[in-house]
Parts: sequence; structure tokens; C-alpha cells
Amino acid sequence: MSGVVDPLINKTITGNPPVLEEQAARYARDLDYKCDRLLALWQETKPLFVKKGATKPAFLRALQGLHKSTQLYGYAALHQCLDSLLDQVMKTTSENASLHQYRIEHLLRRIKLLADGQTIHSSGMEAESHVLMLPPLYLLSNNEIFNDQFLRELDIFGITVRKFSELDQLIEALTEGIPGILIVALELMDEQRVQSLTEVIQHQIPLVFLAEEDSWQARIRSVRLGAEGFISTQDPADRVLDYLKVQRDIDSELTPTVMLVDDSPSFASYGAQVLEASGVDVFPVMDPLKVIPLLQEQDFDLLLLDLHMPECAGNELAAVIRQYPKYQQLPIVYLSTETGLQRQLEALSVGGDDFLVKPISEAHLVSAVHQRIERFRSLKKLINLDDLTGLVNQINIKLSLETQIKQCLADERPLCLALLDIDHFKEINDGYGHLMGDVVIQALGHLLKFQVPADCLPGRYGGEEFAIIAPNTELEEAHALVEALRVRFEKIEFSCGSKRLHVTFSGGVVQCQPSMNVDQLIQSADECMYKAKASGRNKTLSE
Repeated sequence: MSGVVDPLINKTITGNPPVLEEQAARYARDLDYKCDRLLALWQETKPLFVKKGATKPAFLRALQGLHKSTQLYGYAALHQCLDSLLDQVMKTTSENASLHQYRIEHLLRRIKLLADGQTIHSSGMEAESHVLMLPPLYLLSNNEIFNDQFLRELDIFGITVRKFSELDQLIEALTEGIPGILIVALELMDEQRVQSLTEVIQHQIPLVFLAEEDSWQARIRSVRLGAEGFISTQDPADRVLDYLKVQRDIDSELTPTVMLVDDSPSFASYGAQVLEASGVDVFPVMDPLKVIPLLQEQDFDLLLLDLHMPECAGNELAAVIRQYPKYQQLPIVYLSTETGLQRQLEALSVGGDDFLVKPISEAHLVSAVHQRIERFRSLKKLINLDDLTGLVNQINIKLSLETQIKQCLADERPLCLALLDIDHFKEINDGYGHLMGDVVIQALGHLLKFQVPADCLPGRYGGEEFAIIAPNTELEEAHALVEALRVRFEKIEFSCGSKRLHVTFSGGVVQCQPSMNVDQLIQSADECMYKAKASGRNKTLSE
């Protein structure tokens, strides 16, 4: 029986009469548009909200309607998030509006992410139909040859493209819903036309300019017109996926966590109240001796430390924290009444990253904390991700695999691992150059990023080899996923001057057995993959 699936709660709504199932399928198809509409209405109501703590009726009606309908159709995770948003909006006053704004926009981003993650299943769809439903790409260009090729190539990655030849048509479409990315031909734009676009999209999505050639003149003109990205008609189509802001990493979904260490109960309570209203989970600690044990139990994005405390000074505590290699990158910000510049510099020299002086305004505290957390999370991504593909690197594949093995075996749930290796990769490097080799690796990385289900973890294992960790997945289903990826990948046409080539990969898929550890599971998948290569390449084997 067909049904609507919420992949974030792994729930299928079945058993309804046929009419209700049709309604549910229609609702699922419209859900992304409804959430885009809510975001657009927020931009309209935001000035009134920030100034008076009030909202326009259209925004409130849309929010209440979406809140009710997601409950009706069984989207539990999305409904819960909308419930929090509605509560936040209703309890806002003119006095606390600026603080609630942070929390509301955090929830709106989360709602958009959840909506993008909804999919529709039916018995007649392909095996790969359970991947993320990606937002469409809008293209304004009169180059029909480029447009047709561009659409064909992006379709392989699961990206839907709507093309427009007139700016008025594009703006009309944008008023109905916001895409994931907007690409406009540079030759069709000037300052006035760009302003018309930005008034509609409100910087919610990347604006990428398209030029016939990659030149300094074209790039500088695009920057002056406010571009967030630039491509030429000669670039591989999948390069635009770098600009597609689909958040797949867990860190972006987690609520920021801050430890506030201060021996003053009144300030600890005040600081926690202010930051929690902005969407941060705060752990107030008044005894500095409890900091290390708490750090070992809980992950934090930031530490706020008072400098003057009776048991242990803040700079002494920071020095102790930095003795642990695990906490070398953790941001530490002093929050103190200390105004002496020399004393502040001494404190910063032993492990602190910033210094905020009490008393501090609510807006300043919230802004400083959110900016520091954002930088910390960006740094973590650079450390944890492969720089060529943006996927997790080998070390984090192994760490995640170790965690998943323990969890899945403890809960008696299936776990599969797939290893993929690009066929004849040395010949690609030798025949077309290492830059072409990088293009091929990036293309497979993009395919995995956008076509692997959200509850699985794709990564670059090393060189031309990739891995997919698939928890809660039976062997047959994991095999079908890799096979669907293989078929998509071999359709991609790579260009090198006048030469054209298609590339394939071989894949091995295994299911974790109770007796296996991380190394044994990886070795088993590796052996399966090489059997696929030995038996002719461009195939998927599982065992």
C-alpha cells in the first residue's frame, strides 16, 4: 500500500481510504511551497515584529494553518517545530521582540529543513525515491543550447530546474515560492534589475551569476551587482551544487549549547534567560570545579567564564581546560566586570578567545554568542570534512561507524556499509590530467550528498574511494541504493576540451554481523567491492 513518509520520524501514513491517501500525497507535494510561503510572509511581517512585537494577520494565519495541517497528516517532527514557533510568536511582546527574533528565525530555518526532507513513496516509484526532495533551481538565461544541456546534467543529481527567458516571469514565480538557488545570466542584468530580484528573495537564497566566459571583467561585474556565486557556461553543471544551501550535517540541526560559569546566581540566571530566548541551550554553573566533569559528559559550542571567582579564577580554569587536547578548539569567552586592558590581555593569553565586559546589553550578548558559535561550527566543518567534496573524511567515517555499530547491535537494528571505488581512475588522471580527476571526484561527491537518504552518512574514504553508512537499512535496500547511484553516475558526461567521457564506479555492500567490529566491517565491504571490480567493474555486489 502506498503512503506518505516522514523520513525524520520514519513513519508511513497508511490505511487511509483512497481519497485520503490522494489528499495526503497532494499535501506532501505542496508542503515545500507552503513552508516557502511562510518564510516569505515572515519577511513581510518582520519589520512590524521587531518594532512592536506584533505580526501581520497573513503570517499568523499561514502559521496556524500549517501547524494544524501537519498534525492532521502525521508530520510529527515538523508539527512539533511549528508548535514551538507558534508559542514563541504568541508570547512575544514589544519589550522582548528583538530577542525572540533570533529564536523565531532559527525555528523557521529548521522548519524549511524539515519540509525539504519530506518524500512521497508509492509502489510504482524507483528504488532511489526515498532521497531528500531537493528545492528547485531557477535559471534566467536565453542561451538555449546551454539551458538544455544544463537541465539534463542537473537532472542526474536530482535537481529540478525551472528556466525563464524574461525577468518579469521569474519575479512572478518567485512571489509564489523561493527556490534553492537562483542563477541569472550576467548579460541580462543591471543594478535596477538586480534590485528588483533582491527585493523579492530578501537574501534567503544564493544569487549566482552566469557568464559565457570566466574572465576577470565578468567576475568583478558580478561582485559589484551583489553576486554570491559565479559560474560560466563552460563549468560542469554540478559545480552549482556547491551553492545549494541544503543543510545535511547534524551540527546545523542541533540547538547551540553554552556553558555559563559565574559565581553570581543573579547574573547566571539573567544570562541564561537572555540566551535561551535567542534559541540557545544554557547550562549555568556556579562552581568552577564542576566544569571539567560536565565537559566530559556533554558537548558544548561555547564557554562563557567569569574572570573573578573565589574557588578558581576564570583564566586559571581556561588554562586547565586547554590542557585537554579534546578542548583545544572549544571557544572560551570571558564575561567579567574587569575593565583593565592589561588584565584582559593576560586572561586572553592563557586560553581565552574573546572578552566581554559587564554590564552588557542583551543584544550585544546574544550577537556575540551567536557569532562565535557560528565560527566554531564552521571551523569544525573544515576539520571534519573532506576539502574537495565537502563530505565527511575517513577519520569521521570510522568514528561514526563505531557509534552506529554499537547502537544498531544494541537495538537489534540492521546496519549496512557500502564502499565505492571509481573505475580506471589512474587512467583518467594520466589521460586527462589531475584536474579532471578532481572534477570526477567532486561530481561523485555531489551525487552522494544530494541523492543519499538523510539518515545515511556518505563520506570520502580516501583517494577515489567513497563510503556510505546506512543504519536501519537491510542489505537488499542498501544494494538498491548503491545500484541507483551507479546508474546515475555513469550518465554524467565530463568534458575536457573537445574530449567527452563517461566514468563508472564499482560498489560493495555488506551488512554488519553481531561479531563484527569497525575494521572487520570495512574489510568485508572492501573485499566485496574488489570482487565487483574483478568481475568486470561498473557493478554493485553485496553479501
